[in-house]
Amino acid sequence: MTADDEVVALRAANAALRAENAQVRADLAAARDLSAQVQTRSAELEQRKTPPPAFVKANTEQEARGRARSGTRGTKLGGGARSRLRSCRTRWSGAQTAATSCGGTAARARAR
Repeated sequence: MTADDEVVALRAANAALRAENAQVRADLAAARDLSAQVQTRSAELEQRKTPPPAFVKANTEQEARGRARSGTRGTKLGGGARSRLRSCRTRWSGAQTAATSCGGTAARARAR
């Protein structure tokens, strides 16, 4: 390959890259415009959104404070029973599985 052929090939590659670059820049500009429109619409919707009534806010804040203080107060199950019940619920995939994994009647029947 001569120097002239190499120059011609490099110029052709350069022209192709410049065209691709122009296309990418156009796509980027379109994406930026769309992003600006979305942000504007989001701001409009945020302004239009009505806040909850004051009594709803007061109740949720009060409940959150009450839950933080109460801990496990008011529950009928002790710690061990509560954790066993929770594990049975999470492992449950059918009546047979729940009875078997939680020590139910199916497990006792098989043991006999």
